[in-house]
Amino acid sequence: MPYCTNCGNEVGKTHYYCGQCGDPLTDETDRDGVAPRSTAQRTGFLSGRTIEYLSDVLEEGLDENHPGHTHLERDIAAALVDFGMVGAIEDLNLLEVLASGSQDDFLDDTESELMYIGFLRLIRLYDQSIGTDWEEELSERLTTAVEKAKEELDEDPP
Repeated sequence: MPYCTNCGNEVGKTHYYCGQCGDPLTDETDRDGVAPRSTAQRTGFLSGRTIEYLSDVLEEGLDENHPGHTHLERDIAAALVDFGMVGAIEDLNLLEVLASGSQDDFLDDTESELMYIGFLRLIRLYDQSIGTDWEEELSERLTTAVEKAKEELDEDPP
């Protein structure tokens, strides 16, 4: 019988989360029957089990008592650390990363679509989390920039 690597609680072979502490469990166990904690099975910031939980959240709403919620908070914290590291690279332009198509080699169509949605929701996510109105301000600035560019093109035809 496997045991949770976080709290040592005995868990069933078919359990996804520890019933005691909510820690996610992997399908693999070491020679002692203990499920290893590893991010090697992750393809992005969030673990597969957190993605499963988020799918439920989208359909049923957020349940803070669900064992997956504990792992969701851990994954989000880890994601923010990762974003912090990415944000520290001043020469990295996320729009260029999206436009390059370099991710096509390792993302399937659904993941690519979610990547674009995620990029477009970054400002909204910030606004929701911090209580700001940057999305509205950015939208106004983009509209103004597009209008100005159109005017300049109309004045100076190629």
